[in-house]
Parts: sequence; structure tokens; C-alpha cells
Amino acid sequence: MEVLVIYTSPNYDGLTAACSAAAVEGARAAGAEVEEVRLNDLAVGMCEACGHGWGTCQQQHRCQVLDGFQDLHIKTCAADALILVTPVYWGEMSESAKAFT
Repeated sequence: MEVLVIYTSPNYDGLTAACSAAAVEGARAAGAEVEEVRLNDLAVGMCEACGHGWGTCQQQHRCQVLDGFQDLHIKTCAADALILVTPVYWGEMSESAKAFT
């Protein structure tokens, strides 16, 4: 089983990073192959709603904005499981998590 762990904190040593490390450790202990991605290290922008919100993403399932999302999308589709670890700011996920989702 291939597991992709994506964590979305600007901090390398905070609680979100610790939660991500625990998820990685748990998945590996269960026998999974795990890749951990720190989303804030990638250049993933916000959706630009191309074509009035119906750009290439609807028909071709790919974003026409070329940034770090394309490679991450491929990894996400190839994974058997996805773990998204995000801090909560004012009751919402982080901005980088919003951009990814």
C-alpha cells in the first residue's frame, strides 16, 4: 500500500509536523510505503477559475496553471491512501491546504 502524507504548516517543528510524523510512523508500522510532502515547500497557487470555472480541469482533469500542483496531483492519484494534516486557524484549514483541495 502506498500512502501519501501531505502536511500544510509553515513550521518545520510545530504540532502539525509532529502529527504528520506520527501518521508517517503509524503507516510505516502497518507496512505501507509512505511519502511525506510538506505542501508549503511547493509552489501551489490558488485556483484561477479559468474558463469561468470550467477550464481544462473539467474535461482533461489537469490544471492549466503550471505550478507545483501538477506533480502533486499525479502522486495523489497514484496513492492508495491520502493523509492531509493541517493546522486549524480560526476554525479553518491553512491557506496552503485550501489551495491544494
